[in-house]
Amino acid sequence: MNERIAIVEDEDDLRESLKILLEREDYYVKDFKDGTDALVGIKEEVFDLLLLDWMIPKLSGIELLRILRNDSNYNSLAVIMVTAKTMEINIVNALNLGADDYIIKPFRREELLARVKAVLRRYKLKETKGTPLLKYGEIWADTSKHKAGDLEKTFNLTPMEFKILIYFIENAGKLFTREQILSQFWEEEKDVDIRAVDVHIARMREKMGSSGKVIETVRGLGYRMKELNEPF
Repeated sequence: MNERIAIVEDEDDLRESLKILLEREDYYVKDFKDGTDALVGIKEEVFDLLLLDWMIPKLSGIELLRILRNDSNYNSLAVIMVTAKTMEINIVNALNLGADDYIIKPFRREELLARVKAVLRRYKLKETKGTPLLKYGEIWADTSKHKAGDLEKTFNLTPMEFKILIYFIENAGKLFTREQILSQFWEEEKDVDIRAVDVHIARMREKMGSSGKVIETVRGLGYRMKELNEPF
C-alpha cells in the first residue's frame, strides 16, 4: 500500500501544488487548511507522515505537534515541519517536541521529496529493527555483543557511546538537539551537564577514526548521522 501523507497548509496554491507533487510520486494525500480540521482528520484516518506548516489558523502547527506527540496513538506518525521561520530557536523547539525533520520556505521540489523519502525510510527501519547485527555503509554494530566497528577495526566504545551510535544508526538522517540526546540517555541523572553530549560524541568520533565523519554537527542545532548518499 502507498504511504499516506497529510498536508496542513493554509496557503491554497502551495497546498494544492504539494498535493499534486506528492500524488505524482504515488503517495496517498489528504490536505487540510487549518490545525483543527487536521487534528480531526488525523483521528479519522491513519497517516504515515504529516507535512505541517508552522503558521496555520485555529490551531498552530507547533500546538498540533505537541498534541500528537503527547498521544501514544500517533507514535508511528512521522512529522516534517514546513516553515518560513529561520530562527534557530523555532527549529530547536520543533525538534525537541518531536518533529522528525524541517524544511524552510521557499524550497525546491527535489529537496522536499528527498526529505519525505528519507523520513519515511527511517520509520520503516524502526518497524523492522530487532536483528542483532546492524550495518550502515562500512560501519557494523552487533547489539548482542555490544561491539561495533568498520572494515578496518573494531571501535573501543564505552556502553554509553555504543548506545548513542545505535540510536544514530536507527535514526540516520534525523537531526537531534543536545537536549533530546541528553533526555534520551541521561533522563534519570538530573545533574548531568548538557556538555556531556558533546564530550561523548567527540570521543566516539575519535575512536571511530575516519568513520566518525558520518556523525555530523549541525551548528547551533545538534547532531545527526548523515544519509549514506551524502558525502562524508
